[in-house]
Amino acid sequence: MTRSARLLVGSTIAFRTKVHRRGRKLKIRRHCPDKGCPLSAPRSNRASTKGIFFTFAVLVVFLILAAFGYRVIPLTQALLTPLFGFLVGLMFGTMSMFVTSFVKVINHFNFYFTGLLSPMFFFSGVVFPLSQLPRGLQWFAELVPLTHPTRLVRGLCAGRYDWIMLADLAYILGFIAVMGLLAVRRLQKRMIR
Repeated sequence: MTRSARLLVGSTIAFRTKVHRRGRKLKIRRHCPDKGCPLSAPRSNRASTKGIFFTFAVLVVFLILAAFGYRVIPLTQALLTPLFGFLVGLMFGTMSMFVTSFVKVINHFNFYFTGLLSPMFFFSGVVFPLSQLPRGLQWFAELVPLTHPTRLVRGLCAGRYDWIMLADLAYILGFIAVMGLLAVRRLQKRMIR
């Protein structure tokens, strides 16, 4: 039995679903009609849209504070933060799709949250400044994906521009490209299996 479904989130992706009977079990196979179909686009688009929304929500709070005379950040540079919120959402959306390609049971996501995402806050400069970490952990912090958006948005909001911000932007774009490619390949293999 073959059915077509269209999924519209950002772009239209056509999937064909085949249900094969093997004894009593039904095996469902989904695949894209063309090989270059971006399987991770719906989830990543949702994550990047949430990134824009939440960044804009924080920006609105700062605008309200500025209206009452509490100017926390320079507002002209802060208007660019939703763009970086989009990139950060896309970055973590592609990483989540890559992790999803390995997960077999929903409870395995607990390892992802407690083992990867939660410690990331401590080693990225969000909670503690990176300069207070030991030298070895400072090098490790440069590998953590949250370090680069944190430094980029913090520099943007503070009005302190540095050349390392271009390296941070390159890291974010490279991370999106590599994780997106890996996620699509893993999901294609998993859906065909």
